[in-house]
Parts: sequence; C-alpha cells; structure tokens
Amino acid sequence: EASQEWSPNAEEIYLYKPVDPKTKKRATTAVEVEVITVNVKKQTVDLKNNDNPKVKYLGVAWGELESGE
Repeated sequence: EASQEWSPNAEEIYLYKPVDPKTKKRATTAVEVEVITVNVKKQTVDLKNNDNPKVKYLGVAWGELESGE
C-alpha cells in the first residue's frame, strides 16, 4: 500500500505498462521509463520510454508506476 506522501521525482526510473492505442488494452510487459515532469496537483507524470526516447507517455497516474528496482 503506497502512502499518500510518496511522489515520483523527475529523472527517476520506473516500470510502466502502457496502454496500446489500437487495442485500448494494457501491455502485459512493463517498459522502463524515465519521469520527465511531475504534476503534484493532478498526481500525474509525463514519462519517456528508455528504449525509445521518442515515445512519451503523458498524464500517467502515479499509481500506474511500478518500482524499477
């Protein structure tokens, strides 16, 4: 259970299972992402894919991030 005080920070690495825009289903395997920006009010982050930096995931809820450790 995550505490309310936890928040991701820019440049941290996490695992994230993106939603496929074609099927609208969440991927079964997580990709390694880096946090670009953090929106504390909305509790969302913008991410970039570490394998393909051109791929970005915007407005992702904190709860969808998994620890990269």
